[in-house]
Amino acid sequence: MHPGSNKNQELITNLKKRTKLITEHNDSPRDDSDNKKNNKDLNIDLTSRPLNIQIEEDSLIKTNTLNNNLEKIMNKNQNNQNLENSINNIKYGVSYTENIKEIYDKSPHLEIEILNSFILPKGKIIKINPLGLSENSLRKKKDGFTYFGYEENDDNEIDFLIKPKDENIENRFIGKHFQIRFNPDDMKYYIIDCGFGFGTFMKIINDIQIQDNYLINIGNSYIVCTFDFDENNFCNEKILNLKVFTGDYKSSPLIFNSDEQKFIFIGRDNNCDVVIEDSLLSRFHCTIFYQNNVGWILKDGKVNSHFIQEKNSTNGTWLFLINETLIFDNMIFKANHSLFKCNYTNINC
Repeated sequence: MHPGSNKNQELITNLKKRTKLITEHNDSPRDDSDNKKNNKDLNIDLTSRPLNIQIEEDSLIKTNTLNNNLEKIMNKNQNNQNLENSINNIKYGVSYTENIKEIYDKSPHLEIEILNSFILPKGKIIKINPLGLSENSLRKKKDGFTYFGYEENDDNEIDFLIKPKDENIENRFIGKHFQIRFNPDDMKYYIIDCGFGFGTFMKIINDIQIQDNYLINIGNSYIVCTFDFDENNFCNEKILNLKVFTGDYKSSPLIFNSDEQKFIFIGRDNNCDVVIEDSLLSRFHCTIFYQNNVGWILKDGKVNSHFIQEKNSTNGTWLFLINETLIFDNMIFKANHSLFKCNYTNINC
């Protein structure tokens, strides 16, 4: 793995500490046939489930998010730089906050709705303005940042406290789980995982261009995406390497050359290019395809030869927010046993 990916490796390595992810549980394989309406055990995507439907705790998967094999891969060439150096507000300076104050009155606000949760009250709206959390911030700093996470003492490093559901593992998840930042340059909000908690994953709605070291979550499985690098550290993005982790199983590197194969189908079906035995996956769960002058693209569901999505997956395709990611209207992400939905509002405009 090339030296330039050390920062990403450290972020993903921290993901090994997380022990639970919110995922719909079904002990029997999915039925994608026309008879699925009669299947009472059918998986239902939590993001589309009405808020008034109760979900039992047993409907969550309770497994390690990453196994030891994945940890070893991500530890390779890992440096010891402080994770916070890449995301805290030191690099922005005092002028950053002053810039926000100047445009505050004409800036959008952000509302985050809790769609589903075993920890937080479903339906609650978390309001964020350009300077940070609008109400009841524990950190009490108006600097353009909002931190979600857990702290054992009154350290005041967290704006919005999310207490772990299991008190026996509280000390394993002390820290900032994810951060939301307002950018005065484009007047948008951005989100990034901070390396603690249960992992922050965005549901893929639109096409995503794959970058080196992307981590994809589908069902109970994870796929690490990397590109080939030569001895001079030049990236050959036409060669895509995929490594699959599910339970105690890890695959050998699966190598795809865009000159030989344009489409990569991933799912339970034996006709897929990457077949994964995971009962939470659809037969054709997601598709990776190559477009000239663009690169490898990830799309949820099955895509036809015209790059058009034929069908969504049932439980969704999720991207680990290893990099700071733009928040858009109706964006859905999951973290800390909870599902969130984002929307912009123009309260002060």
